[in-house]
Amino acid sequence: MGMSTGAGSRPAKTWRSVAVGALDLVGHPIGEEGYELLLLPINAGAPAYLWGDGAATWRRLLEHPAADETFDEHTSDVVRQLEEMGLATASPDVDRGAVELSPPWLRSPQHELVYALLAEVARQNAIEIVFIKGPALHAQGLRAREHSGDVDCWVRPGDEVRLAEAMVAWGWTPLYSAFLGTGVPHSLTLQPAEWGCAIDVHSRFPGMAISPEVAFEYVQASSESRAYAGVRVQTPSRSEHAVITALHELRPTHGRQPNPVQAANARHALEAAGHDTIRSANDLGAGYVLRQVLRDAYGESSIDGLATPRPEDWAWRSASGPRRYVKAFLTVPWRHRARVLGRLIWPSTAMMLSVEDAPDAPARTLVLARVRRFSRAVRALLGGK
Repeated sequence: MGMSTGAGSRPAKTWRSVAVGALDLVGHPIGEEGYELLLLPINAGAPAYLWGDGAATWRRLLEHPAADETFDEHTSDVVRQLEEMGLATASPDVDRGAVELSPPWLRSPQHELVYALLAEVARQNAIEIVFIKGPALHAQGLRAREHSGDVDCWVRPGDEVRLAEAMVAWGWTPLYSAFLGTGVPHSLTLQPAEWGCAIDVHSRFPGMAISPEVAFEYVQASSESRAYAGVRVQTPSRSEHAVITALHELRPTHGRQPNPVQAANARHALEAAGHDTIRSANDLGAGYVLRQVLRDAYGESSIDGLATPRPEDWAWRSASGPRRYVKAFLTVPWRHRARVLGRLIWPSTAMMLSVEDAPDAPARTLVLARVRRFSRAVRALLGGK
């Protein structure tokens, strides 16, 4: 038995659900407000909540793609609306779809979608990415605190700019450092608009005395798979993640050394991950920074073979005030110094808007702010600070 479509008839379209990330809100506190699904459309934009027929149709097409000839008039209207929202497609060229529909495991479901979005944008741009710190630390038993206010990821040096530029379409603004393109900045901050979740794209990690390329390869090779909003992403293994968070806790901040709470947090992570952290610290060149806390955790004999080369950036990171920038500047190759100096004296508009915390500040206000900033730096340097 066959079927003829007849002259001029169109072949049936097969519709399926798509999304960059998908969360099932049934049983979640947000679901008590009537929402059933939280989805991130494939078109750059904000997350969408679905309920009722919209949610039921999206679920159905996720499990069983269907031809449009099987829809009644009402279902056809719903499917067309989902298509306009970027949540359904009949095009075989669209390869994006949530791997699985699962309940949120982060305290903030929207933040969970950011992980899925970054993973998808990285995939589209052939960028290898590992997600660090954040809720994964809590899930691995390395940190008591569950929630983080931002999302941290790690890419190869150079890829941070490509990823940042690709995220602009989704509503994030890169805050480019004056030292961009040199070995000074360890991350590039992406400032959110409506999303309310900043992103730090790391290209190196302070405290590691090996090349950032080698460090990334090492962490990526042993990384673990974890699902965020229906998308599988990579996070560091437990021992490598313990080293990363310990380095973060012990990093000098504007000349201030870690306080006892930070030191205790570092020790907790290293102890929770077990003796493998000693090997990971050695392989990542973190012995100089972590030697004392590892000795406190495991004893002197356990760290006899720990290498302790000093990271190249540790001297300027330990300085404070404008002198910190001077010491960092002296590490910059000569061919980049004119550009870096210009940006230090006259920061970009995006950077000044962030520093002044005044997104609508007029140009004249920013000019005056730059002048005041430069004057303070000169006075501090002349005063020996």
